Amino acid sequence: MSDDARHFLGFVESTVGQRVSGWCIRPDAPMEQVELVLLLRGIPAARGLTEMMRPDVAADQGCHPACGFAFVLDVQARDADIQVLPLGADAPLPRLPSAPPRAPVAPVAPPIDIVLELDEAGWIRAEPFPFD
Repeated sequence: MSDDARHFLGFVESTVGQRVSGWCIRPDAPMEQVELVLLLRGIPAARGLTEMMRPDVAADQGCHPACGFAFVLDVQARDADIQVLPLGADAPLPRLPSAPPRAPVAPVAPPIDIVLELDEAGWIRAEPFPFD
């Protein structure tokens, strides 16, 4: 790392479709925005600032809550072609490991309230509960 390079903390959390998002802070200046450069195959493709609200990161890191970023690409790119470099850093932000795919969740039917009553013959009669 060069003498004037600053230390950054953050991750590229998601590269879904044409959207690249994550968060980044400077631990020595946690209340300041960070300028970022999006690299596609090593070539600068876009610049941006950390300005998306991330209260989860702010609570954990003690930084300004607007420490998130998102880039929307004009083209579809492979994850391996995408890097996010904080301006002044010697290395791009690391990626969070991809979460394993989740199994589809079966829809859950809402509960049905039933009124049980005895009719004149002594049989149990079930009727849906009358909702207002």
